[in-house]
Amino acid sequence: MSERVWKRPNGESEGEFSVKFIRPKSLADEGFVGDLLEGTFLEAIENKYDPNKYDYKFEQEDGTIVIVNHAGNLAHRMKEVSPGDFCKIVYEGKKEMKKGTYKGTMAHSFDVLVA
Repeated sequence: MSERVWKRPNGESEGEFSVKFIRPKSLADEGFVGDLLEGTFLEAIENKYDPNKYDYKFEQEDGTIVIVNHAGNLAHRMKEVSPGDFCKIVYEGKKEMKKGTYKGTMAHSFDVLVA
């Protein structure tokens, strides 16, 4: 049997493609606040643990795929964003909810900007 040479169909070499997962809880635990990512919004994908929630998939300019796990505030802000939009996602830390069922509880807060 001859030796096979494996390659990716799109021409990427091994190690060029990467996926980065961002969990809001980890950001809060690390005390991170600020610009999270800039990239093209690709799609909302069903959260594998809760089919009623979505995670958000972006591609950064360097080709890195970034998936930001669900947070209620992020879901609210992403409602008006369409696939193909170039976005800047800013994590603002946890803030107290001012109204609704969860009034008074702390929740992850995001800002979403489109170019």
